[in-house]
Amino acid sequence: MTRDLVNFIYELYHEDSEFRRKVESYHRDTKSTLILTVYTKEKAREEVEKFKHIIRDKVVLELGAGIGILAMEMAKYAKFVVAIEKDPAWSWIFVRNHLYEKPRNLIFVFGDAEEFLKLFDSFRPDVVVIYSKSAIDHFIIMALAFRPKAIVLNGKLIFEEE
Repeated sequence: MTRDLVNFIYELYHEDSEFRRKVESYHRDTKSTLILTVYTKEKAREEVEKFKHIIRDKVVLELGAGIGILAMEMAKYAKFVVAIEKDPAWSWIFVRNHLYEKPRNLIFVFGDAEEFLKLFDSFRPDVVVIYSKSAIDHFIIMALAFRPKAIVLNGKLIFEEE
């Protein structure tokens, strides 16, 4: 079902010029490319296997959470996960397909990480996780603003507090 919804979004983008215009305008502002990086439970398990030792029993922030599949897998190991997704299409799929299987130690936020940081400026995750093919530099700058102890980018530890 999730794959069908993702394909629906992509098909709508390619077939409906008005939808495409709105999406492109939105994505120019958000620096997103409408490319979903992790969208199956199998892929999420495979990816989290690479860094579960880093997030075990930690407070984790995921920036650019997509449809939430990776966040749900991380919640199996982490003490707590906050997943932030700015794209309404991906947030809609999370709510539509995964809301009722969401673990209690996961909060899924539809919104902007910068605005979240302004509102909750004392929030300090242990680890920030980023899985993205777009706006990597922006995500890393954002991750550092949260002052985590570690940053995982696409499955690899790229920052660890000394």
